[in-house]
Amino acid sequence: MLPLILAFACGDGTPAAQVGACPECPVCPESADQQCVQMSPWAGEILAPVVARLEAGVQPHDGAGIALCHGRTRCESVMDVFPEPLEPGEYVVRANLDVPEYGEGWRVDFQVDCTLTTAAGRKKMRNHDQSYELVHRGGGRGTTIDPLWRVKSPSKGGQTSCDLRLTPVRPDGSAQDALQLKYSVPADYELPASEK
Repeated sequence: MLPLILAFACGDGTPAAQVGACPECPVCPESADQQCVQMSPWAGEILAPVVARLEAGVQPHDGAGIALCHGRTRCESVMDVFPEPLEPGEYVVRANLDVPEYGEGWRVDFQVDCTLTTAAGRKKMRNHDQSYELVHRGGGRGTTIDPLWRVKSPSKGGQTSCDLRLTPVRPDGSAQDALQLKYSVPADYELPASEK
């Protein structure tokens, strides 16, 4: 059913070779693994929102889709605004996403890049990459990954600044715009004056 939904053309009985004459409709692909189908205008109107939702891909369910929360193992309360650096405590990062109802192979690629400054003033990079397969949740619920990442402040390793990116990927492998979050954690010791 999905290829049928994705590939509707003018809907007025125009042969596939003449679809290009219809300015509001895409040109039928000539690839052997794709098909154009003809359908009535009323069917096209019904399917148009479905196709638009598929094209939109994975979207934030609420807010930014990726959020920093109070909590040790689960998001207890979302922090819409948080200080830089974070106050002492334990936090988690949660993702809450709307996944299209149709299609298999939706996913998000999660990437973390952190810069840690040691007591000696040396800078170290810490990275993390992980992918998550996604499925649609009914009943108006989002698809939640909780926790996506854990944060503890202050950091024994040193002052830490992190960039987080959550990139939705469509079933065909094309990437959408990344959802982003940044935070910093203080060190549990005094940095050299040159690093402050």
